[in-house]
Amino acid sequence: MDCITINPLNKSIASSSIDELKILYNPEGGGSDNQLGQQKMTKKIMDMNWSPDGQYLACGMIDGEIIIRDTMGYEHKKIASKNNRIPVY
Repeated sequence: MDCITINPLNKSIASSSIDELKILYNPEGGGSDNQLGQQKMTKKIMDMNWSPDGQYLACGMIDGEIIIRDTMGYEHKKIASKNNRIPVY
């Protein structure tokens, strides 16, 4: 696991590894199937954080791009960097 962040609204957890993003709901609750979303990644996520309203997850990528995702992990918007070689933290 490289990054982890907790949603301020519903307390779901987003975690990333070198090749995937997972979003888990209610980590304290029972049941083994508490995963909301899982997405394969083609680039490494360097840092991520939820929006204040908990609706979007901003992921800073190793190539300088920022990808905005929804609460299920699906891509909503890409923001390209002017200098694609600098990672976003």
